[in-house]
Amino acid sequence: MAWNVLGNITETGNGQTDLVNTLVSPATANSSAFPEFWMLVVLVPIFIIIATRTFFKERDKIGRGNIWGSLAVAGFMTTLVGLIMTLIGLISSTMLAWLTGVTIVFGVIFLIVKE
Repeated sequence: MAWNVLGNITETGNGQTDLVNTLVSPATANSSAFPEFWMLVVLVPIFIIIATRTFFKERDKIGRGNIWGSLAVAGFMTTLVGLIMTLIGLISSTMLAWLTGVTIVFGVIFLIVKE
């Protein structure tokens, strides 16, 4: 099987130089069963970074952190990033629905759990 490689970062695939082609190139290089895997590689670290940053920022300010609140905020922000990625065409609306579901679950847990 021949692999498509990203030879020059400024000129991708069909000669265009935009961000979408640069991000889509790894997903199209290998036609796997789950083509949106590379977008998850982008979204999961965004979620983790936002969750840990908000947790430790809250812990530094008031002395204790609320992990469920941090996960809810991270889910909301990741869903917003996913919405932008959906509008650009990087992820499908099914992936956006999963992100929204994760956000709702963490939001409900945050509202139910009292610390």
